[in-house]
Amino acid sequence: MVSLLSLQLFDSAEKRGLHSMGQKERELLKYAAFLHDVGDFISFTDHNLHSHYIIKNAELLGFDHQEVNMIANVAKYHTKKIPKKKNLKEESDPKTQKTINLLSGILRIAENLDRSHTQSIPKAKFTRNDKTEVTLTVWCEKDCELEKRGIESGKSLFKKTFGKSLKLNTLKKRASNKAVS
Repeated sequence: MVSLLSLQLFDSAEKRGLHSMGQKERELLKYAAFLHDVGDFISFTDHNLHSHYIIKNAELLGFDHQEVNMIANVAKYHTKKIPKKKNLKEESDPKTQKTINLLSGILRIAENLDRSHTQSIPKAKFTRNDKTEVTLTVWCEKDCELEKRGIESGKSLFKKTFGKSLKLNTLKKRASNKAVS
């Protein structure tokens, strides 16, 4: 579910002008989302660091060294930290650093939208973007209080990553699939 939400967010962020990344970066996000919690098998504590290590040292067929590093770093920074330039020594290109920052920010939001692991939010997208604020609209099928709290707690990281405040708009889905406010 995190992968699907990540791609929905990536696509809607592009439409709203939050980034200008393309299909290559979208694919890297997709694989980072698939692999971001692989470190849980070693330890839940600092699982993001374990995920980073596993991804960097796995033989991911079809990806070159730089792409593997990017996937590993996006997985590493999907939690509470934003990567600093000194943390991305291997990625000396500022564009690559910015890409990792933006992709990990998108993954962080998607992770919070599936915080309870109950798939209570099947759809999410950025629906409005102005000079100072971005609106994230989510469709809830079940109770999604835990997910809403996760988004609320991540607002400061969103602002650091995207340079804008985040507003959450929650819609409840009825059985007929029509959303109500």
